Amino acid sequence: MDEDEEGVIADTLEAFRRYGEIMGLKINMRRHGLKSLKKEDQALLIEFSDHLDQLEEAVIINCKLANDIEKFGRNQFLPGEKYALPRPLRPGYVDKVLTTMKQFWRDWSKDGMLERDMSYKPIIDEIELKFMDIPMNKRNKINVLVPGAGLGRLPFDIALKGFSVQGNEFSYFMLISSFFVLNCLKSSNDYFLFPFIHTFSNHRSNKDLLYKCSIPDINPRSIISSGSSFSTSMGEFTEVYSHSDMESFFDVIATCFFIDTSPNVISYIRTIWYSLKPGGFWINLGPLLWHYEDNTYTEKSPEDKNLTCSIELSLETLIQLIKNLGFEIEKRKTINTTYIGNPCSMLKYIYETEFWKKYIHNFDEIKLDMIFL
Repeated sequence: MDEDEEGVIADTLEAFRRYGEIMGLKINMRRHGLKSLKKEDQALLIEFSDHLDQLEEAVIINCKLANDIEKFGRNQFLPGEKYALPRPLRPGYVDKVLTTMKQFWRDWSKDGMLERDMSYKPIIDEIELKFMDIPMNKRNKINVLVPGAGLGRLPFDIALKGFSVQGNEFSYFMLISSFFVLNCLKSSNDYFLFPFIHTFSNHRSNKDLLYKCSIPDINPRSIISSGSSFSTSMGEFTEVYSHSDMESFFDVIATCFFIDTSPNVISYIRTIWYSLKPGGFWINLGPLLWHYEDNTYTEKSPEDKNLTCSIELSLETLIQLIKNLGFEIEKRKTINTTYIGNPCSMLKYIYETEFWKKYIHNFDEIKLDMIFL
């Protein structure tokens, strides 16, 4: 690990460490707003003041998780005193911590199962259907890759079915948090979490804002008894899996809310093809919310080597691209799903994800059963 990587990790951990401080500032802004009102108006909102007290208590509970992740990450990745001093917060890093907190609800709480069933279950069901004739005790010879593994629940659940699974993740917020869950938690319901206290908008009631869950909903150590192999690789997907030792290595590649994270989706598709075994298959679920679409463009930007240029394709163009790369679509449908969406919120985003089945690759007669959701 070089110094640049260590610096990014240190900045990531600093954001976790200062979670309580940032949330305290958010709450104090509301207190200041309340005190700026006329006395008679403040008297009408005594309940709101009590509500802010409850929010402060919820932040303290969330801080237990954030602080333990920070301590784990520092011991695991940054031993010594080199990065022990407080660091400036990187722009956007606080928001990433808040998103990670909601991601814990999606991936590792009992109530998050509803959302997981919309996104993960179709993928897991298809893998099991493909290998239904293989008993659990022999599935560990089947290699499954999950790029964009996030907090690790999808590869974890696939591994529980007996398969040998490797998750891949690029974000240190996700990596450190998933390592913490899988390596430090030894039982279910170790932490309480208030996942939706980070925004004050679109709550029907104070109770909804203060919704509390417990994590994890399953003992992470249960993976040991499944007899499967479960690992996580760090790094950018195309860099890690374009190496010669990854060629034709995996029986299955499962991508969930992933392919739109690339500025060049062609590189993702080629890497998936490269690392699949002959006869392997790709399952995909996700929208086309291209992550690099809003990169700032200036007259000088074409010469800026640090600027990531993005190619955003429509669904129609993407389908044609996949066909041009040798795949044939045999089945297609649409599945609606949410992503870290508060079930009680007055505002909900629904992704209409597309489903294609049995992509056949014509090159070297390699057949890929593929679900695109």
